[in-house]
Amino acid sequence: ALSVDTGFDFSQSVAADVNVPQGRFEAVADRTAFFDRLADRVRMAPGVTHVCLTNEVPLDRGPGSMSFVPEGERRLRSALPTTVSPGCADLLQVPLVEGRWFTRAEPAPSVVVSLAMARLLFPDGRSAVGQRIHFGLPDGPLMTVVGVSADVRLASLEAAASPVVWMPHDLGYFTPKRLLVRYAAGGIADELALRTALRDVDPELALANLRSLDDIVARSTASRRFALFLLGGFALTALVGVA
Repeated sequence: ALSVDTGFDFSQSVAADVNVPQGRFEAVADRTAFFDRLADRVRMAPGVTHVCLTNEVPLDRGPGSMSFVPEGERRLRSALPTTVSPGCADLLQVPLVEGRWFTRAEPAPSVVVSLAMARLLFPDGRSAVGQRIHFGLPDGPLMTVVGVSADVRLASLEAAASPVVWMPHDLGYFTPKRLLVRYAAGGIADELALRTALRDVDPELALANLRSLDDIVARSTASRRFALFLLGGFALTALVGVA
């Protein structure tokens, strides 16, 4: 499982929780501005090279998916909705297969889908780039696909690559609640500096559950490693008994 290509890179990176109380920022523009200020402030911390905010961390996300429907169709397709701020693609180093990542200057709501999601949406093999998809229901808001990313394993190393829809956080769906920070080679995460950065932006909010992303990968295989440990122990006991 550890040799599986995850589709992203966690090296030199940490994650922390930033929970914004419901109702704190009613307007999408206010929430977007807060997370942008936080990213800018954290980026000033020593050794930091990349910063982003997201609603879920790969391999450390809760259950739940969202439906998407190609324009002109009625059948729902399920995917993991992943809200990201600018910089997440660079931090996670998720490669593009086709098209581009969205920017702040899009003329219409835009998303990037994973290769698995592109195939699910358009099994006839046509390019997903330039197509429009409904969010939620067949008559839901329309979003334009501007890029296709490589497949990523967001739910589990042992499961197939998840269909994913990458959504910019300024659309206002699935509020970011995880801060991701990448450090330069040899850099060490400074929890105090991260807490100070958040306090400078909003003294009423707190940073919680700081963990390295390498530890997240290790925890994702903990149950398998424990089972193998037990199996090895039983095998050793059997050999000793035979001897």
